Amino acid sequence: MVNGEAMTLKKRSKVLNHCDRISFAGGNIYLFKYPKLKRTMKGLIDASTEIKEKDGLTKEEQYELAWKMVLESGVEGVSKTDPASMGVSDYSKEEIVEDDHAIDWDQAFNEVENGERLKQEKI
Repeated sequence: MVNGEAMTLKKRSKVLNHCDRISFAGGNIYLFKYPKLKRTMKGLIDASTEIKEKDGLTKEEQYELAWKMVLESGVEGVSKTDPASMGVSDYSKEEIVEDDHAIDWDQAFNEVENGERLKQEKI
C-alpha cells in the first residue's frame, strides 16, 4: 500500500512523493524521503506566479498544483541513473523534524491494519 491505497495488478506503479508511506503485509511501514523534491515543491509554491495568482487556494491545493508542475517538468538536476542526485548535502535537522511531524503515524498503522483485515476477508 502507498499512503493507505492498495496497489493491485491493474495499479502496480505509482510516482512517489516526499514523505509517502509504503507499507507491506506484516505491518512494515517505510517512509520515502526525497529531499530535493521537497525543496523543489517549496520553491515552486513560494515563487510560482501561477500558484500565487490563484487567491484563496488552500495549502493542500497549492501543493497539488506544484505536484502537477513537477510531474510535467521533473526535478532539475535529478538523473534516473544516479539515485544520489535525489538528495541534498545540507538537509537540516529542522527539515528532518518537519518531515517526522508531517506523518500521521496513527493513521498509517490503521491503514496497515485495514489492509490486513481486507486481505484476510479475501482469503
